[in-house]
Amino acid sequence: MGATVPPWRPPCRGGPITLLRLPDRQLPDVVYLEQLASAWYCDEPHECEFYRHIMNRLGVQAEPAGSPQAILSEILRET
Repeated sequence: MGATVPPWRPPCRGGPITLLRLPDRQLPDVVYLEQLASAWYCDEPHECEFYRHIMNRLGVQAEPAGSPQAILSEILRET
């Protein structure tokens, strides 16, 4: 299964994504999604794969660690 995320939007606009992978590989991965008024646990393999893809995209698109000054300056210029 593949997921397509448009490059002009942040991949996770709905809220925090937590991917839980336990050391015991006999247990499935679990995704925890926190929203404003609810929370949701997902353990379906195809849905977990989608969120794993989102997490990978965030890792690739993220700014390097240690550059908060530049990031905040850019946000201020855009607003």
